[in-house]
This record gives sequence, structure tokens and C-alpha cells, in this order.
Amino acid sequence: MDNMPKTTSKKLYKGMSYRKLQRWNKEHRSLLEKKYQIWLKQNSYQNIGWDRVIKLHEKILDLKRETEIHNMSLEELFLESDRIGEKYQTSQEKKDFQERFQHIIESISIVAEKIFPDDEVEFVDFGDLSK
Repeated sequence: MDNMPKTTSKKLYKGMSYRKLQRWNKEHRSLLEKKYQIWLKQNSYQNIGWDRVIKLHEKILDLKRETEIHNMSLEELFLESDRIGEKYQTSQEKKDFQERFQHIIESISIVAEKIFPDDEVEFVDFGDLSK
């Protein structure tokens, strides 16, 4: 029985081995703005040792998210905040919001119709165009 090969389970983090995680950290750290690279070094984020490699990985992800948020347009920020907010709403809260929203839209439509009535009648002729 001693001659049987031992099965070793490789330690993974988010599906990456230690070496793969180190490579990912190295590549993505170099893509960060210089000020973030300096900050990581000053705050002792290192790419050696399993726990430190994981902490560096998480911090790089945070910095990338922060950079992405700063580069988003106002519309993208609203959409992102809506997406995040929806994760924490129950289905009943979502339904209640949709009902209130629909009521507001209908109210706006009624007011707009009073201000800008569409009195003009439009005719569309779908007759034979080959004549």
C-alpha cells in the first residue's frame, strides 16, 4: 500500500493556482495607473506567499473597479447603481416600485397631453404604390 501514489489536492483561489494567481497579479498590477502601483508597494502588498498573493489580488480588483467607476458616464453610473440596488430588493419591492413608476408615467402622460394636444389627424395611404 505504501507504493500507491498519493493524491494531492492543489490549493486554488477562484480557480487559479498559486503561480497562475501570481502571474495574473503581475500582469494586472502593471496595467494600473502608476499612483496605484506606488500605493500598493508603499502599503506592502506583495506577490509572494499564498495569503499575501490573495490580498494583492483582491486589492488589484478593488482598484480596477474604482478606476472603472471614475471613467463611467453619468448614465452608466445610474445603470450600475440600479443594477446593484436591485440585488437587494425582494420581488414584492420590485413589483411595488414598478406599479408606482407606471402610475407616475401615466400622470406625466396626461399632463403632457394637456400641454401638447395632438389635434392634427394624420392619414397614411397603404394603397398600391406601383401606379
